[in-house]
Amino acid sequence: MILTIPLCTVKITGQFIKDAMEGTSIKDVERWADRVFDKSILSKKRTVFKPAKTTLNLHEKC
Repeated sequence: MILTIPLCTVKITGQFIKDAMEGTSIKDVERWADRVFDKSILSKKRTVFKPAKTTLNLHEKC
């Protein structure tokens, strides 16, 4: 809610929103989201329980 206070100081128009959308790249939004939001619980579980990558050489003699 505190982040909405500055919105009370500007007039929000269609042009204002258009300029904001055109002036912000997807990479900027992704970097911002990575800084602001932590990984989800599911993402953390996947990282922890991800099977180790191993290579099996079938031509190797036992």
